[in-house]
Amino acid sequence: MATSDTSNASPSGILRILASGEPRDLRTLQGKLTFVGPQKKSVPGLVFTTFYHMARMDWFPPVAVRGPAPSDDISSAWHFTMTPEEMKSSVTSLARHDEALRHSSSSPSPFLSLAMALKESRLGEHAFEATLDPAGANIVLDAIDGSLGQANGLARTVMELYRQIVFAER
Repeated sequence: MATSDTSNASPSGILRILASGEPRDLRTLQGKLTFVGPQKKSVPGLVFTTFYHMARMDWFPPVAVRGPAPSDDISSAWHFTMTPEEMKSSVTSLARHDEALRHSSSSPSPFLSLAMALKESRLGEHAFEATLDPAGANIVLDAIDGSLGQANGLARTVMELYRQIVFAER
């Protein structure tokens, strides 16, 4: 298995690596959205994986936010699965919108964290965490939602509910 040290790589660079792979290379890719803005009440995280892989919270890099860290407890996270083809579409779309990741990372008002982690793949081991402002969060949510096929109604519903909860906190 190939290994890569991406500890200092940018989210944009890692997304380009992931987007270069085939759907089968992304079977173990997992993503996590964590609300990091001011909270009136606890907001669950949202984890997405392919149906080939169970989420492994220890694969994700820690969420880098000022103040109290959000919970990484899998029991309080929502979860949906997608096909490897949907995951490929998702990372390809995110790679095309990397300006949202670059701009948001310097925002003084963190809103949403996107973390992705890949292990046990011929693409190597890659992980990143990017903190997004509200505009960047919308772009990322649209990219993930837009990658979901019409047949994946559950994932579409979960994404819509998550968006409502996150933006209700504003």
